[in-house]
Amino acid sequence: MPNVKVFIDDRSLPEVEGRIDAILTDIRAFLCGAFGVTEPACHLVVIPVRALAGQTPVNIELVALHRPDRPRARVDAVCAELQLLAGRLFGMATAIRCTLMDPESYVTRK
Repeated sequence: MPNVKVFIDDRSLPEVEGRIDAILTDIRAFLCGAFGVTEPACHLVVIPVRALAGQTPVNIELVALHRPDRPRARVDAVCAELQLLAGRLFGMATAIRCTLMDPESYVTRK
């Protein structure tokens, strides 16, 4: 964990389509460093969507496990850095939403 869904307006997708793999690789490297996890722990996907005019063309939903070394202030700082990084990589406005999951209630099967 973290799991990342990048929602991008389908009208903006052609601008970055050829760079998606590189962008996701850079975001994964950042998150691995920020959260102290290995690459296999990160799962990133891009989902094309149709957004209304005037909405942020890139929206990143980040889900991570809550841990003592990830207090809200630290996660907020990571999200701020991620927003700057993603905005630079995508070259367009980016919004970040993050949910911290309780490890006791989180189940995964791979």
